[in-house]
Amino acid sequence: MTRRTHPPTSATSSEPTTTTTLPAEAVAGPSTLTDGLPLPKLMVFDLDYTLWPCWCDTHISTPLKPSKDGGLTIRDARGSSWGFYPDVASLLVSLRQADVTIGTASRTETPDVARQMLGMLSVPSTDTKRGMAIDMFDYLEIYPGSKTSHFQRLFKKTGIAYEEMLFFDDESRNRNVETLGVVMQLVRDGVTRQEVDRGVELWRKRNNRMKKKGLLGIPRELRLQIYESLLDEDVNYNVLKRWTGGHGPDGFYATPIRNREAHLTLPWLSLMLSCRATASEMRSFMRDHIGGDAKHITYVMAADLGNGHSDLREITWQRLPCAPSDVEVLVVECGAEADGFVCWGDGGCVSSVVQMPD
Repeated sequence: MTRRTHPPTSATSSEPTTTTTLPAEAVAGPSTLTDGLPLPKLMVFDLDYTLWPCWCDTHISTPLKPSKDGGLTIRDARGSSWGFYPDVASLLVSLRQADVTIGTASRTETPDVARQMLGMLSVPSTDTKRGMAIDMFDYLEIYPGSKTSHFQRLFKKTGIAYEEMLFFDDESRNRNVETLGVVMQLVRDGVTRQEVDRGVELWRKRNNRMKKKGLLGIPRELRLQIYESLLDEDVNYNVLKRWTGGHGPDGFYATPIRNREAHLTLPWLSLMLSCRATASEMRSFMRDHIGGDAKHITYVMAADLGNGHSDLREITWQRLPCAPSDVEVLVVECGAEADGFVCWGDGGCVSSVVQMPD
């Protein structure tokens, strides 16, 4: 059986390469899991030299025994210690938090040993309370044979389309799964958060899922700059200066009434909050800037104006942070109140919104 060679470890090595996974909180999770862009529905991992630095059917001598480190490593009959690569705990926990289904596809000749290792090794995390690794996986396909067989079974069990699957493996020959529509990321020296990011980006590119949506599509640092610029400005001045001639001085404060241009309202700071993913971030930012004794901060989503207001096309759904597909103008009413900071109403800060990409 042809194998890829891994110099650090051999079947006769007296001192095998021992790795220990770090606690999930000690390693930052992949950034692609929280950037707001699409994710594969199923991520599948090979075992040998992907999650741990050995071949189960070559390097491991049974019986296996737990080490005295709480499941971070195990010991085999020769006294050798084995554990996951450092990033594995963080990756598994991060995928769980992102609601991604997790599977494994291994062609090892000793599936019982592989399952035993998964059942004995722990995933250190405050969230999972150092649970066993095997419980982190939704599907286990561990048996000899072509990896295409593993994925065909995964397809039958999950009903997830091949195009929604991402596979991490250390052997290039297993790229044959891509004939099914699966995307494979080749792993070198164990899976890492960087490898997962590269894999997700490859999956997005292959499946044309690269489009970014407004506020979530720009770096967090830039979003914070936008928030800061909004708090520093007069929240009504920019809108009044720009629109009062066309709609009258009272058009920015009245309750929106359909088919009456004199009562149209325009969005301001709350446009930034129309994405649920940014609401918490914005709330924390405001608290930091108004001091720790904030009494009250609220965000209230009001009504949309619907279609038919062609005279307001300069602020259309294309200008919103998260573009709704069924409305032309989204109107949000927002209020925030705390010691030293009071801000209510609609309108305001159009310039910051207009400068954002469509």
